[in-house]
Amino acid sequence: MQESLLPESEGQRFHYRYRRLRLLIMGRDRMFLVPEKWTASNSTLVVPMDGSVRVQFQFQNQAP
Repeated sequence: MQESLLPESEGQRFHYRYRRLRLLIMGRDRMFLVPEKWTASNSTLVVPMDGSVRVQFQFQNQAP
């Protein structure tokens, strides 16, 4: 997982960006995300699906 602080701007609601996460499973009102390179000692992030977070997925194809 990679965390970065977003530059400040007027009216900005969200202050951090997280990258290198993968969607493990999506429930009715939350998502479960794991680090891109998961191991048994890593954590699973539980993200509520409400107005407190903004989620944008970017898919990148990798050559075989």
